[in-house]
Formats: sequence, C-alpha cells, structure tokens
Amino acid sequence: MVFVSVGWFVQPIATSDQPLASSFTNIDTETLTAGTVNTQVLLVGDVKFSMNTDGDLEIDGDVKLSGDLTAKNLIVLEEVKAPKTTTEKLNIATPAATPDGKNNASIGTDTIIAGQTSIVIETTAVTADSKIFVTPTTKTDKVLSVTTKVEGESFTVEVAAAATEDVEFNWWVVN
Repeated sequence: MVFVSVGWFVQPIATSDQPLASSFTNIDTETLTAGTVNTQVLLVGDVKFSMNTDGDLEIDGDVKLSGDLTAKNLIVLEEVKAPKTTTEKLNIATPAATPDGKNNASIGTDTIIAGQTSIVIETTAVTADSKIFVTPTTKTDKVLSVTTKVEGESFTVEVAAAATEDVEFNWWVVN
C-alpha cells in the first residue's frame, strides 16, 4: 500500500512475476500526476475506483465530464436525462410480458377487425399523461382515435363506423 498526498491511496496489484514495489513507474506527489499505475483499487478522497478481472471499471459516486464521452455501446440501467438528444436512429425495445402475463410494451401493432369499431390494447406502459400515436398500415378511409386510457392497464383505439376490411395499425405510447 502507498499513500500519495492528501486523499490519495493506491493498492497495487500483487502478481507472482511483479513485486509490489515495481507496480509504479513514477508518481509526482506535488501535482498528483502518475505514469503507469498498476492497481485493482484506487481511492481518491472518498471515491473508490476499481477494475474487475473482466476489465469493467466501477466508480462509487457520480461522474461529471467537461468534454465528450465516446462509447461503442452505452448501457444505462435505469434512466437517461438530457435537455436535448440528437440521434440518427431510435430503436424501441418490445420487452417480453411480465411474469403475471401482462404486456408492458410501449410500441406495437394491432388490428381492428372488419365489422368492429374498436379494440382494447392491454399494456402497463399507459399512464394518465401518455401520448399515444396510432398509424394505419393498411389502406383505409377510417380515422383511428385513442378514446380511453386506463393507467397501468390499457387504451382503446376506435373508428366512428365499422370498416368492411381489417384495419391494421402501429401504436406508440410516449410518456
């Protein structure tokens, strides 16, 4: 173990072919700069940086960047918040039903059967404030409308008069 200036602690990797003392090439304690630091755990103040054997870097705490972040794939476990997003393509995943059999998709395809005027689409993605977009994918003179929303359960798509042929459509729930 080596303590480097205020708040810095480095625990070097112990390998069979490299003694602990040679894990550092150099550390300048005046400016807290380092050449090669070969370590599994690095503590900076109260923040712990660690690298597992798969090469995954784990940081205990928030990360703030003042420049760009470039990543081949970005996996976010919960939520992305941004004031503005620019993208060339947006893929909406259609997750499998929940263990109790409920659909939780926010995008899909359905059909109002010929002779019918409505269909109830069950999905837990619906909220009271959802914007639901419907787009016919078959030629029709019918106007499709979302007439009811039941939060966490379903929404209804209707036409004013029954069609003589099936009306297929895509739907997208945006919250």
